Amino acid sequence: MPINMPISREDLLRSKKVTPGWYLAVVKSAILGPGKNDPSSNTITFELVIKDGTNKEFIGVPIPFWVSEKAVGMGTPFLEAVTGKKLPDDGANPDWELCVGREVKVYIKNDTWNGRATNKCEDFAPAISSK
Repeated sequence: MPINMPISREDLLRSKKVTPGWYLAVVKSAILGPGKNDPSSNTITFELVIKDGTNKEFIGVPIPFWVSEKAVGMGTPFLEAVTGKKLPDDGANPDWELCVGREVKVYIKNDTWNGRATNKCEDFAPAISSK
């Protein structure tokens, strides 16, 4: 008896190693859940999908990005780039879900996780930036 397991285009793209550089991406989702290493803390998992760049073969590649409540300030460059607004010096209480559907420029670099190649968000810029 055959054992069939479909593999979608997104499945194939998820494992594609992206050439490092700046790409235009759209924020597809934001999911709040327990932290991987510390389930007692919250983490927002974003999925960004490459929309454009100098190398068109990477269009559609999903890139994950995480913001942990333990180091929420590390998400500031992402939030400011997506919204186009600087956060006030005295802090803020943003609705991170409002990032979904918005475009952002992202610098992607190659990394490894558990011995396999991955794509990692290294920096962010507003989608209207000249980067």
